[in-house]
Amino acid sequence: MIITRLIGGLGNQMFQYAFGKNLAIKNKTELKIDTSVLLDRSQKENIVHRNFDLDIFNIETKFASKHDIKKCNSNNLNYRVLRKINKYSLVLEEYNYNNEKLLQIRNNTLIQGYWQNYKLFSDIDNQIKNDFTLSFNLNNKQKELSEKINNTNSVCVNFRRTDYINIVGTNKLMGELSLKYYEKSINYIAERIDNPYFYIFSDDIEWCKENFKISFPCTFVEHEYAGEKFKIYLQLLSECKHQIIPNSTFAWWGAWLNKNPKKIVISPKQWFTNEEKNSQTVDLIPKTWIRI
Repeated sequence: MIITRLIGGLGNQMFQYAFGKNLAIKNKTELKIDTSVLLDRSQKENIVHRNFDLDIFNIETKFASKHDIKKCNSNNLNYRVLRKINKYSLVLEEYNYNNEKLLQIRNNTLIQGYWQNYKLFSDIDNQIKNDFTLSFNLNNKQKELSEKINNTNSVCVNFRRTDYINIVGTNKLMGELSLKYYEKSINYIAERIDNPYFYIFSDDIEWCKENFKISFPCTFVEHEYAGEKFKIYLQLLSECKHQIIPNSTFAWWGAWLNKNPKKIVISPKQWFTNEEKNSQTVDLIPKTWIRI
């Protein structure tokens, strides 16, 4: 078995699942999910408690038992890289991990990390897209908006604010994108497609309505369309023909799941505030995406 330990919100859990799924397929074994970190509600500074979010998708989830986890965790938790100890092993993410070595991880391993790297599952793209099919139907209002998105030259503009602004540790790690980034990105797309129509998505849509000014036709997508765990937001994000995303894995997946073969996706050059960590995003952003 391959066990993937989930940490973070929906976007991060999707990366962790995708890498674990690829390893399970390569090893002809099953993937199990460890939610022990998500279930830990002890008070920790600058931590946003998260829930298991992958249940919004049409995937069959098998959860790792305490016995499964103990077998892999019986070794030193500080053990860092790809060495077999007895029968089981634990692999923790490092900055300078090697894709080829990671894809050689063998059976009976627990992986723990963010794994924000599309190359770790690129050889099973279709499988992952199928797994990340949402398990719900849209209501009438949501269908109406979906039809508008699909029948216009739609561009998603996504703002990520709440925890990036209000949580000290998150703000230090991720920073805050300037409005100039969005202005440049909008101009880039407007110069390349006809009659763009912009759909504004955000976890703080009221701030966007007050502070984000745009001279093109647009719709601010209210939270009545967000759905539980923002699952409908993710659906609508991915239906837009083009995307302007922040440094957010949730928005990243909305763009990656976009099926338009001619899509334009714009992402920020500065994904992390730390330069060393930012340099590791070379395999986070696909080569066809534009970085501004």
